[in-house]
Amino acid sequence: MDKNWQEWLNINLNKGCDPGEIIDIMLAHNFVLSEILAELSEAKLIEGKAVRAKDERVQLYCLDDFLSADECDQLIGHINPLLYPSTVTVSNGDDEFRTSRTANLSADIDPFLGAIDAKIADLLGIGLQYSEPMQAQRYDVGNEFKAHTDFFDPNSAEFELFAKDHGQRTWTFMVYLNETKQGGATRFANLDTTFYPRKGQAVIWNNLYPDGRVNPDTIHHGMPVEAGEKIIITKWFRDKPSRSVWNG
Repeated sequence: MDKNWQEWLNINLNKGCDPGEIIDIMLAHNFVLSEILAELSEAKLIEGKAVRAKDERVQLYCLDDFLSADECDQLIGHINPLLYPSTVTVSNGDDEFRTSRTANLSADIDPFLGAIDAKIADLLGIGLQYSEPMQAQRYDVGNEFKAHTDFFDPNSAEFELFAKDHGQRTWTFMVYLNETKQGGATRFANLDTTFYPRKGQAVIWNNLYPDGRVNPDTIHHGMPVEAGEKIIITKWFRDKPSRSVWNG
């Protein structure tokens, strides 16, 4: 994106213009959505006081106290009754690859969940129509999610099944809801960067390069919990809008 468009985007964000309208204008000028979101969401994150990781191969940020302790506790209260065994999109034959439990947190369940969903989208400046419904994951002792990426492998059956209609995953927004007694860190091995669970802290990254290619350096590992438990919420964004009921 050239300097003039970068300046135009920042000026309009500073004026408080609707990010959705900014996206629509730039799409009309033949920008691709991944390029727009790489610039727009970074500007919104910086405005929101998020801190970028030192290794710039990935747009990777953390933001302390994104959620209050009370918000975290309320979310946990919603999550625990809804848990079921986590799944993977494509099996690699390792039954221990992902051993957490998951809960779907549709905004229709409770207005509080809708408010948290909107709070996440607002920080990134991305409309909810470009997102998946919020999910939660609970990791008990021994549970982990081995090294993986969040994007769908292009030109694969996985992509055809999960991304053809809704688009590729762009940003991942994850929030820790508690502080794990031991273990449970999120490790980006290629970046030599590790996040240890801190209640209310958000970890946010772009799974793509600005030109829309997938970024393999986003590979990350939900490390095994050694004591206590780890509970997180995760929201994924897409490069296509969806105004219909989400079916996966």
